[in-house]
Amino acid sequence: MKTEFSQMLLNYNANFQLQLGSISEAIKQLNGQTESLTNLVTNRINRKTSMTPPRTQSLAGTAGAPSTPRRDSRDLTPLYGVLEGDNVKIEVDAEMSIFVGKTTYENYFTTSYSATSFLRKLMCHFFTEEEMLTCNFEGGDVVTATGRVHMKQLDPSKRKALLRQVELEFSGSTKTLEAYAKLKAAINDRCRSERRKYN
Repeated sequence: MKTEFSQMLLNYNANFQLQLGSISEAIKQLNGQTESLTNLVTNRINRKTSMTPPRTQSLAGTAGAPSTPRRDSRDLTPLYGVLEGDNVKIEVDAEMSIFVGKTTYENYFTTSYSATSFLRKLMCHFFTEEEMLTCNFEGGDVVTATGRVHMKQLDPSKRKALLRQVELEFSGSTKTLEAYAKLKAAINDRCRSERRKYN
């Protein structure tokens, strides 16, 4: 009886050791799979992060000047807004829309590293040469090389549509007073550039 009980304990111990070994092996395999999965996920996240940086990583502008969001040079896909055929459609109001050729728009976008640069390129689609010669952002008297001149205000609806489009592509570019002031200055400067052609 004692021998049978001893044998039963030996068998039980052997089975227990065998099961413990199997469990231990399973845990090692599971740890190995977890480590492999963790490495795979980490690599994919690192690859995605390096390929798709945030749209507004840094700020453009000179020291002391108001700044507008700057786009990373690798982020070359515009959001467009509304595409209609081969054109980007920018709605001014219920009755008027501005159309910019998709290829032209993409060229403006990919060669603009700041909101102000993009805005200056788009302006010729919103305002005629005559409008830019005789108007500025708010209108009023300005001092020029030839003396004091009264400027009309650029069409507010077109101006708002232009700023909305800039905000779409350069998120945050109209959200602070400093950034907005920089866009306003860029519009006025673009109008001055037109006037300089004739001075």
